[in-house]
Amino acid sequence: MDDISACGPANEAVGRARGGLFMGLFGGLWWFAGLQLQHTAALWPYALNGLLTLALAGACMRLRQQAAAQAVADPAASRRIGRAFLWINVTQWGSIFVVTQALTALHLAAWIYPAVIAIVGLHFLPLARVFRYPPHLPTGIALLLWALIFPRLLKDAAGPLSAYGPFGAGTILWSATAWIIWHQRGWLRHRIGADRQPIRQV
Repeated sequence: MDDISACGPANEAVGRARGGLFMGLFGGLWWFAGLQLQHTAALWPYALNGLLTLALAGACMRLRQQAAAQAVADPAASRRIGRAFLWINVTQWGSIFVVTQALTALHLAAWIYPAVIAIVGLHFLPLARVFRYPPHLPTGIALLLWALIFPRLLKDAAGPLSAYGPFGAGTILWSATAWIIWHQRGWLRHRIGADRQPIRQV
């Protein structure tokens, strides 16, 4: 590939596809948690959840493979981003552990789901800067707002233990994954099309 300016976007596409993969998988886990809260006995909702999760994961893996073919290794940037990503996730999971233990000790375990959704939402805010990916901001804000709203909005349907809490969180993550797939596929189609154009003789 002659256009070295495309290497940066290609590297970013690889990272975004990886992020979409994780968001798709965690979206499926949230939907699984919602089905558990509903005490769903039928197998087909779990099967459908699994199929949708695998479809999104497969699309992200194919996208990552296509982008990786045009990416250029940048070890220094990878280490810098990797360290920031590690600390953000250590903080996220540490916060989840501490808050879960505290709520359980205070006999407020029913509020664990909203608290975890809020923490997950907050962790997307610094990720938007680390990965230079502004769409992480609305994803994080949507999760945070949903965590604050759904226990009151659905107070007649189990409140903080409503299955629609996890369903909403899973839907937000799946929507973010679908956006990554759609947007990055468009960039790749444009990039591949540009590479295939014949060079004009001057």
